[in-house]
Amino acid sequence: MRVGEMHSVTLNGVGRGPHAAVAVGDNFAHDLDIAVLQGGRVLGIDTMRDAMPIAVFNSNGGSLELRVSYETGSGPSLVLMALLERAPSTALPGRTGRL
Repeated sequence: MRVGEMHSVTLNGVGRGPHAAVAVGDNFAHDLDIAVLQGGRVLGIDTMRDAMPIAVFNSNGGSLELRVSYETGSGPSLVLMALLERAPSTALPGRTGRL
């Protein structure tokens, strides 16, 4: 990705329950943001100034859209995304941003 770009991925067949969406960039990325949407509604978002955003959220199942934006960096960056299921009692303190 290049600074200023946003990419999205639609995932179908996502199970119900707690999840975490994660993105990570290489050494060129200084700030990445991630958002998780379902039916146009934001379920989770991380806009902290770092290159590894983590958005925790609860899914109703079905299709989700993951959006990653490359806010700042020193050059083109390899950016990876993942959707993880998490145990209901697991929390990522200080990393959530529910709307």
